[in-house]
This record gives sequence, structure tokens and C-alpha cells, in this order.
Amino acid sequence: MPITLPTKGKLLIAEPNILGDASFNRTVILLTEHNKKSSIGFVLNRPSDYMLSYLVEDVDCGDIPVYCGGPV
Repeated sequence: MPITLPTKGKLLIAEPNILGDASFNRTVILLTEHNKKSSIGFVLNRPSDYMLSYLVEDVDCGDIPVYCGGPV
């Protein structure tokens, strides 16, 4: 199977053998930036108990769930 390098817009799915890493264990990450200096991504499958309106009081952002994750 050919090796695919991570690029912006790709989904990264954690291998089951990453059991010792709490940051990445069983995560699905949307990679939004990737270059030689850094990578940025968003965990898609770890919702927290918080809504964005609870954490950001001055913005009317409705009931948008906040997800847990990182560092990516």
C-alpha cells in the first residue's frame, strides 16, 4: 500500500495501537493546516459537556458543542 502524507483537508484516524497516548487514543482529526513548522487539526469525535455559549459569553453562538482534544 502506498504511503499517503498528511495534507490539509485529510482525516487522520488513530491506529488502535496508540492506546498509551490519551491525546490521540481513538480520535478522528480533521487536518486544517500542515507544513514543515506545524500542524493544526480539530478532533471530531470527542464532545465535552460544554457549549460554546457557556465559554464565550459575549458572542451569541447558540448551542454549539465544544470538543476535547490536543495537542495536534
